[in-house]
Amino acid sequence: MKKKGIKTVINGAIAVMVAVAYLYMFFRWSNGGKFSSAGLMTLKYFTVLSNLLEGAASILCVAFYIKGKIPRWLGTLKFAAAVSVGLTFFTVMLFLGPVFGYGGMFMGANLFFHLIVPVVAMAEYVMNSDYPVPKLSESLIAVVPMVLYGIFYVANILINGVGEGPNTNDWYGFAFMGFPASYLVFLFMFAATWLMAFIFLKLKKKLNK
Repeated sequence: MKKKGIKTVINGAIAVMVAVAYLYMFFRWSNGGKFSSAGLMTLKYFTVLSNLLEGAASILCVAFYIKGKIPRWLGTLKFAAAVSVGLTFFTVMLFLGPVFGYGGMFMGANLFFHLIVPVVAMAEYVMNSDYPVPKLSESLIAVVPMVLYGIFYVANILINGVGEGPNTNDWYGFAFMGFPASYLVFLFMFAATWLMAFIFLKLKKKLNK
């Protein structure tokens, strides 16, 4: 019962951090740093969408912990959410941070979206034995959010063009070597996301023993 309470509190804390950080960004109550916007325009960022997915999954976990236990489908949703925020974290650490500077990456709400929530969410998922260990075939489910976002990102550029300055539709700079390069970027991200899901699966299997 004590462990269940701790797990409930951690999920509740994740949900609260996501909600507060999103409200700060949505209403621009503080300087959001690089890759932040206001209002509904915040939803153009995978960073925001992945964190909202994690927040929603965490709220559901709190509800089911109060009710009884976590169903398998929710464990799968948590898996997809943890991988998604993990992609956000590693993209910031390995690509966006070096290119645009880490200062803007960890300013305001992005401190939570880029660092705190992803790290806590990844650790919580891997170490929480209440989430069933995914099957190898289920590892592809964790890639679905990234694929859907990639389709949206590329389609937006195809329809509206790349644009320039603050009005660019390539806000992550993935087409900096030309638009065709964005296809290669997302192909690489697909492979990296699936590899991350596979690693999570293996770590979880080992820790759950």
